[in-house]
Amino acid sequence: MKTVLKIIITGLFLLHFNSSFAQQNKGIAEIDAQTYQLYLQKDWKKLVEVGEEALKNNIDFYFLKVRMGIAYYYLKKYRKAARFLEKAYAVDSNNAVVAEYLYYAYLFGGRAMDAYRIADSFKIELKQKIGFDQSKAIDALGIDYKIDFIEDYAIKNVTGDLEQNVITENKYFGLDIENYYGAGNLFYMHLGKLTRDYNTYTITNGLVEIIPDRFNQYQIYLAHYSQVGKGFNLAFALNWLLIKTENESLVRIGRGGRTGIAVSTNLNSEFVGFLGMRKDIGNFKFGLTGSVSNLNDDFQVISGFETIWYPLSNTNLYISLNPSYKFEYANEYWKNDMIFKSALGFKVGPLYIEPAYTYGDIYNYVEADGLIAYNDSETISNRYELSLYTFLSKGHIKLFVKGQQYDKTNYYQLDNINKEQTYTNYTITSGILWKF
Repeated sequence: MKTVLKIIITGLFLLHFNSSFAQQNKGIAEIDAQTYQLYLQKDWKKLVEVGEEALKNNIDFYFLKVRMGIAYYYLKKYRKAARFLEKAYAVDSNNAVVAEYLYYAYLFGGRAMDAYRIADSFKIELKQKIGFDQSKAIDALGIDYKIDFIEDYAIKNVTGDLEQNVITENKYFGLDIENYYGAGNLFYMHLGKLTRDYNTYTITNGLVEIIPDRFNQYQIYLAHYSQVGKGFNLAFALNWLLIKTENESLVRIGRGGRTGIAVSTNLNSEFVGFLGMRKDIGNFKFGLTGSVSNLNDDFQVISGFETIWYPLSNTNLYISLNPSYKFEYANEYWKNDMIFKSALGFKVGPLYIEPAYTYGDIYNYVEADGLIAYNDSETISNRYELSLYTFLSKGHIKLFVKGQQYDKTNYYQLDNINKEQTYTNYTITSGILWKF
């Protein structure tokens, strides 16, 4: 009796299994035929609807992955397209159609390092088709120029003894060089020069003296970006700042006591070291960053967290949040500062627009992977930015301009008592990047 019962139960199980298997095969065949027809008709929206419903019903196969990836690609949801194309590429990396779509899905979805990593493994015919060539010594060359518009904030008509430094002109010029090599490796170099003219105002016993000074800062910035896994990148950077300060003073020359001008020159070096880790997950990019520096002969450690959200699964709209924390050892004690930057980016026609706001005291602070160092004697706060950029010549030329408005705190002494005042500063940065 027990043997008969076992045979009956086994038979029912096999019957149910064969029935489920047959139904699943029938479902796969129907979805295959339906999605193939929608693919031929280029009805991408309907194809995605049918494909997503099939996945909910545990129906999945190679060509469904391919078609879903291509459909999302043409719907300009590049990050979603990459998810399906990655799976199809893992099954058959020799499919040139899948490889090409995946490359552009990465590229247009803001994952350039992933794109270059897989392109390095393509066959020569596909590399030539997409224009991927790593034999060049320089892959991109750019220049940028920044100028400040500074209001006159010199304190005048005061009674008492005054000592104040006032910036009169601030200009910056930079040269950018990029080179991609190997599988997902990027070397970046930036050479820059900052020229700052300022006056030292002193009032002593009613006598006013204005001494002009010049601050020249030469910059060498080296960075290496490496992809150590799919969607996972590491960044290392070193920024060397050579600072040359020229101070003028009045001196007596010769027996006749003639008055002349003597110029004293001081040289100083400052360094910034940077380490960053970033990971793409779906429509998000997360990052952890850290830097050490010795700006103004003090010691700073800055840690940051980055979050970028692409709600449309492409770079046409994104929101970024970047809180950072600065630990600084100055005047024989530690102090801490919190700085928070938020930005919104969106595309209007061929133009990309990004307004941003930074809250916190920017002083002895570094950002942009250690590239930008704020090492002057005044503190920036409440910074508003508006960046505009566009691409020409099929993406080979990038033009950009960025305007900034921020509050700046100037420190001075009146009758040997430390005082401060706030004024508004404006900057414009423009440039061009040419990708060969």
